[in-house]
Amino acid sequence: MAEDMRLADDAVLAEEEQNTVDAAAEDDEKPQPVFRNVEEFVVNRFLPVYCRPLGDYRWRAQWWKHSEAVSRFHALWHAREVLRYEPGTGMAVWYRDHLDPHLEVLSAGCSGGAASSTKRTA
Repeated sequence: MAEDMRLADDAVLAEEEQNTVDAAAEDDEKPQPVFRNVEEFVVNRFLPVYCRPLGDYRWRAQWWKHSEAVSRFHALWHAREVLRYEPGTGMAVWYRDHLDPHLEVLSAGCSGGAASSTKRTA
């Protein structure tokens, strides 16, 4: 299953890279973003691709009500839109310097994150 997910992610990345090249070739002025806004990025890319098992936590259905989560998703979205144009290691830099640290905080289950506890308290 992990291999299938990796292959699916590779296919999505390849398609996005081709779309980026096509868009840049058609419009030399300003490249168009893959995702028009942070919500589109979270719903169509982040949640389907990057969500991991969180143990006793689950993703909040209303993540947009948590200002820290929105701020971090916004930073991830902007950084990804910029770094996807960097040749070679642009996306690797995004994973290492942006996604991994933000994902750790977003999934920590703290009050500002995008995850909440599933444990019941007495």
